[in-house]
Amino acid sequence: MRAGPVNTRGFPSLPVELLLEVTSHLLRGPIPSYTESVYRARYLAHHDTLRSLSQTCRSLRSIFLPHVWRRIEVCASKRLDDRPESNRKASKRISKEMATELVRQLEIVTIRDPTLAQYVQVVNVNLQTFCYDTVLAELARCLTLFPNLRTLQLLGLAMREGMIITHKVFKGLTFPQIRILVVPSAGYRVLRACPNVKDVTCIGGCLPEFWKTLFAHCPNVVSLGTPGGTDCAQVINVIAQQLPNLEKITFDMPNQTLTPETISNLSAFKRLHTVCFCFNKKYHLKPHNTDWYKADLMRKRRAVMAAFQNIPQRDGIQKRLIVKKHKHRSEVYMFDATLY
Repeated sequence: MRAGPVNTRGFPSLPVELLLEVTSHLLRGPIPSYTESVYRARYLAHHDTLRSLSQTCRSLRSIFLPHVWRRIEVCASKRLDDRPESNRKASKRISKEMATELVRQLEIVTIRDPTLAQYVQVVNVNLQTFCYDTVLAELARCLTLFPNLRTLQLLGLAMREGMIITHKVFKGLTFPQIRILVVPSAGYRVLRACPNVKDVTCIGGCLPEFWKTLFAHCPNVVSLGTPGGTDCAQVINVIAQQLPNLEKITFDMPNQTLTPETISNLSAFKRLHTVCFCFNKKYHLKPHNTDWYKADLMRKRRAVMAAFQNIPQRDGIQKRLIVKKHKHRSEVYMFDATLY
């Protein structure tokens, strides 16, 4: 049977750059997530829209099919909009639904059409209790088949017996292509499989095993995201010794151990040029705490600037402080450290 004519009018006739720019604004699962909660249906917009466009006509398929499979993403559920999160039966259905969807996506790019595996650059998944060990093993197997994979966000590893299963599944595997890794502290075994990772974020309080594994197996890390449960005063000097090439560090702003005195220890990093303060989604600014927040931020900002003054200036590198406020969408405020 002959293929139909290619559609060159209307929407498909728009410049490819414009089409990709429009779709780039569709909501997708955030990386790093800073939470292990399942997201609501609106975070499915990016994947669902690209998939629909790729199935519209031959012209759009040639444009959008590679972009559909740049991200293997299973971190949201439509059922959360229909039923309360506390509903136990709904939670079981969500668990099964997300596990099934992950296996479906992996099957498409590795079995049905293996040529799609080359397009996968991001894997962002929230593992659920349904067939946990089987699904995790299949995911680990498929990760070895994605030559251009650069970002892995693997949530849901903190459940009971999760560390044991993760150790069994990832033992002996190596993913040298991965550069960005986001895992909960209980997923520290994954660090061993990513020797070339440069950007690591830990979700939840860090176990001692997490730090030991990070320092022993990930010497190339230049960007580190630390969780709210981290004792900043204890770890900053240790990190400076173990990761001397660190250039960027992110802190949870409401962390009570993140004091101006602790921040002053950042001067121990000799290549640091970016500090981020991140507000997690549970932290809300209200009229009664706005003044306190402003004063606290000012004190911490001055501490960062003072620390930067003791870090050697590198040609072409601008030191900066970034404050990320989490509301409906992140707002980023830049502070030029060289001006203070």
